Amino acid sequence: MSRKSFTALADDLTGACEIAAIGHRPGLRSIVSMSQQPVEEKADLVVYDTETRLCGEEAAVAQVRHLAEKLSDQGNTRFLFKKTDSVMRGPIAAELSTLMRVMGMQRTILVPANPHLGRTIEDGIYRIDGVPLDETPFADDLHHPAKSAAVVNLLGAVPGIEVHTARPGDTLPTKGIIIGDARTEEDLDSWAGLWDDATLLAGGGGLFQALVKTLKRSPVDFPEPTFNQGQYLLVSGTTHIGQQAFLDQLETSNIVTVKGTTEDTTEAAGERWGKQLLQGETQSRGCVLRMQSEAKPNSGNATWVAQQLALATSIALQSGHVDHLIVEGGATAASIAMQLGWEEFEMMHAWGPGVVTLAPLKQHKVNFTIKPGSYPWPDTITREVWPELSNIHDQTIQ
Repeated sequence: MSRKSFTALADDLTGACEIAAIGHRPGLRSIVSMSQQPVEEKADLVVYDTETRLCGEEAAVAQVRHLAEKLSDQGNTRFLFKKTDSVMRGPIAAELSTLMRVMGMQRTILVPANPHLGRTIEDGIYRIDGVPLDETPFADDLHHPAKSAAVVNLLGAVPGIEVHTARPGDTLPTKGIIIGDARTEEDLDSWAGLWDDATLLAGGGGLFQALVKTLKRSPVDFPEPTFNQGQYLLVSGTTHIGQQAFLDQLETSNIVTVKGTTEDTTEAAGERWGKQLLQGETQSRGCVLRMQSEAKPNSGNATWVAQQLALATSIALQSGHVDHLIVEGGATAASIAMQLGWEEFEMMHAWGPGVVTLAPLKQHKVNFTIKPGSYPWPDTITREVWPELSNIHDQTIQ
């Protein structure tokens, strides 16, 4: 397998889709897999979602080690990239050390910064639009609050492995984890050029974009999937205020909406919502499933909410009427995919940062469009899916 073939590991579904979209734009056939088995389908880029973002270290190590060993046993000689969260949330240190050990790599170059989004690292300090990370809203993150802006502290201790910081152009150690400064796209280009057989490259979408640029391939103008035929189901797991306002607009425009609540945490909740959706499918060409605005999932009930939304979705799809499944929120999308038994997807179209349409490889009838919960819907989608909303195209995130 040539160096122009890629394997990537991501810690959640939206991260996996981001990497697949970057490969898709210059024409790489890109597949996203939620399976823990090597993909047999031929592709230029295979991205595995390990769903480890919210795992403890022990569980994350087990997941990553299992998949890495399978890939190693397969004789996988593709270029290996580890996608991490751009603000270093999750058990990154445990995942990197596991990959290095299984794959026999001596060092990792970790560059999570995305300068084009204002996310930079300078002198080992992570900033967003110039503000230290621990002074941004990420300091109050539900699962991974940023208590420091120093990248060494954000990564945490890595037993048996030294952690260094470095600037582009520095002489680098041959072993350990090196967290690279990156203030510009040119810095990312510099780091992407340092890959060798003993080095694992890891970081955000910006670094992978720089890596793909080395192929020197022009973007391909793929046709947009159409939403104007068949029925759609929009499932929203987001609590973001801007997207809640968007959902309110849909409801006031007489689009059939089913609202879930966290007050009744029985296992029958999702079944009830699904049956309500089946009734709604006979009334319009689209339905919405969302949580009540005041029913904001927390770390205690977020898993239950995702499971019930997934159960309701699986019931709604049993009618065979839904051609377009549209999901807000990566955790919700992952839960739905698992409920439906969808494990492998081909990237069909990238609408914008983080917003993609996938085709489940074993269920070609349904297009699967995913968007991170805090992102706005691109105009290219809203104009086609919801043309009845005259003011929706001017939506902004508050």
